[in-house]
Amino acid sequence: MKKIISIVALLSIILLVSCKKNHVCSCQKTTNTNGVVGQYPVDDNVIYEMSTKDAIEACNVGDMQYTQGNETITINCEIK
Repeated sequence: MKKIISIVALLSIILLVSCKKNHVCSCQKTTNTNGVVGQYPVDDNVIYEMSTKDAIEACNVGDMQYTQGNETITINCEIK
């Protein structure tokens, strides 16, 4: 009986971890203009039907940093 319970518990954990679900990708825009820093939220995006690992990778595609004149703009995205 203990073996059956252990096997069922292990299979349940595997299914919960590997299941695909919706995730929210939240990004933050940070600007630095001559030492003056500003932070601005960017609209959240929903990533549909992905495993957590794949959703993190898809969300991180939005990470970037670039410079326009004397302003450095950084966008950092993370799964909520």
